[in-house]
Amino acid sequence: MKTAILQEEFLDYFDMGYITLKTEDGSLTLKKNSSDSEPMHSLKGALTESLYIYGEAVDLFLESNSKDSSFDILSLGTGMGYNEIIAFTKLLKSNFFDYNFKSFESETHLVDLFLKRIESPDDFPEYFKLFINSSLFDRKESDSVLFYNTIKSLSEKIEFCGAFNEAYVKSLNYKKYLILFDAYSSKTSESLWTNFFLDKLLKKCAPGSCFATYASTGVLKRALKENSFYNKNKAGFAFKRQSTLAVKL
Repeated sequence: MKTAILQEEFLDYFDMGYITLKTEDGSLTLKKNSSDSEPMHSLKGALTESLYIYGEAVDLFLESNSKDSSFDILSLGTGMGYNEIIAFTKLLKSNFFDYNFKSFESETHLVDLFLKRIESPDDFPEYFKLFINSSLFDRKESDSVLFYNTIKSLSEKIEFCGAFNEAYVKSLNYKKYLILFDAYSSKTSESLWTNFFLDKLLKKCAPGSCFATYASTGVLKRALKENSFYNKNKAGFAFKRQSTLAVKL
């Protein structure tokens, strides 16, 4: 019954050409309403996958830096906003404040739909219960109250950008980045997964930067190695053999 209510909260996505799929942890993922499209997340658990791949990357990055560190978060693929809420919640709980948070999404209507939720969380209770009932919180009432009181501020703290591309990479300064590389696969976003593009991006990263993605390709591994990243060879989620979690030395 709860899944049905949750899916009702996502009818506006259906109006934009997406269908919702229930995954094994009770959270939803999206896929375009076409026969050749792929789900955005693993059907073994959309939120669980996001926490495993990107939540652990945020933890590693924050544990490796002091509270007065200055850095940028680059989240590639706003999608349903799972990574944005995960990272923001962890930043709040860890008392990090000197950062810029940028989320990139080529499909602007997905950003609009996510903004609708974070600006009016009371209208989407089942969606936000996914996070409160996850490993992000220890189930204390004070935690969930803090979450609801602060989630609206995410729209003020985060900068929603368009597509992440070579022109944007050229504009980046050399500094410390936490990169949540949740871009679509090379089949749909081929340019983002080339050695040329990855090399340009990773060269902009100062020591202490962290790069995480669900994929582990030969091209990516080489680009990380050539740019002094230590790849932790993290196991993949569910049926995938490997994912990527790397830190620049």
